[in-house]
Amino acid sequence: MATTLFIAACEEVGVDVVMAGLARYSASKKVREGFVIGMEKWLSKKLWIQEPEKADTSSDDVAVMEKHLAAIDAERAARGR
Repeated sequence: MATTLFIAACEEVGVDVVMAGLARYSASKKVREGFVIGMEKWLSKKLWIQEPEKADTSSDDVAVMEKHLAAIDAERAARGR
């Protein structure tokens, strides 16, 4: 089910938007404190559009995600998208 929801979300807004939302969510204070919701709920409620408060943008995970998103952007640009 989560895979289907992920594909639908990516088709709706693009994988970069969903992944950026996931990066923000994973760096949020709630997640650092141990509160993590299931991916099906996160995707079905379109939580990628929410801005978690005070996301820790110094996190190594965020840096890796930003590098990944930059590579996706470069690939899209090379294909003329």
